[in-house]
Amino acid sequence: FVSYPGTEAEQVASLAIQPLERIMSEIEGVKHVYSATMRGRGIVTVQFEVGEDMEESKVKVNNQLDSNMHKMPPGVMPPLIDSKGIDDVPVVNVTLWSEKDYNGDGVPDIDDSQLRRLALSVLQSIKEIPDTGEGFVVGGRSEQVTVEVFPERLAGFGIGLGQVAQTIQQANSELQVGDVEAGGAQLAVVAGSFLKGVADINELKVGSHNGVPVYVRDVADVRQGPEDAKQLVLYHTGVANQDPDRAQMSQGDIDALMNTSSTQSDAVQP
Repeated sequence: FVSYPGTEAEQVASLAIQPLERIMSEIEGVKHVYSATMRGRGIVTVQFEVGEDMEESKVKVNNQLDSNMHKMPPGVMPPLIDSKGIDDVPVVNVTLWSEKDYNGDGVPDIDDSQLRRLALSVLQSIKEIPDTGEGFVVGGRSEQVTVEVFPERLAGFGIGLGQVAQTIQQANSELQVGDVEAGGAQLAVVAGSFLKGVADINELKVGSHNGVPVYVRDVADVRQGPEDAKQLVLYHTGVANQDPDRAQMSQGDIDALMNTSSTQSDAVQP
C-alpha cells in the first residue's frame, strides 16, 4: 500500500505505482504484478509462483523496496507491506438474515445492526475452534454513540463546540501513572477510565454559566445506536418477471437496452 497525499489518481499511477510495479517485477519468483490507484494512494499486488516460501518472499519485497526507494518522487510515503496466502482465503461463508415480523409492521424485528452483533458473537465462537484461520464480518451497521450538539444552547451558555469535543476526548482515556508495591506484589496505578456509555457522557462537565455547572446533557443529545448506512443491498426472491407478454426478450431488445444504458452512463460522467 502506497500513500501519495495530495495527488490525483493519474499522478499516483504514473509517478509512484507504475515504477513500483516495474521494481517488483524484477524480483525472482514473481508471477504477476498488478495494481489499483485512487486519489492520494494506490496498491500494488505481487503474486509469487506456487511453492515460493512466504517469509522469504516477504524479505525479497522488503529488500527490493529498501534498495529502490530513492527512485520514488518526493512526497511518497514508505509503502506498507501485508502478506496474504492461501490460508487467508475464506473457505466457509456464513450468512445471517431474518425476515420475521411478529408485530406486523412490515419491518423485520431484527435489523442489520443486531445481526452484526450476533455475527461478531458467532465469529468469536468460531475462532475458538482449533486450527481455524482468520475470520471477519462483512455488512451490518456498527454501534456508535452520537453526540448531537445544539448551537443555540451553546450560545446561551457561552460554550464553544471545541470545549465539548475536548471534554469528551479527555474523559475517554486511561493512563498508567505509576506502580505500588504492597504485600510482595507490584500493583499498577491507573488514572482515569474509558467512557462506558451514554450516561457517562451526559454527566461530563463542559463548563459553567453564572456559577452553575453545565453538563453535556444540557447542550447536546447523546444517543447510542446503529451508524448511518453507507451502502445498501437489495435482496429479493421469487420469479424475476411474472408478465407473460414480456417473458422473452430478443437480442435486439437487449442491444437496445445496452445502448440506452451506455448513453445514460456517458451523460453523467464528470
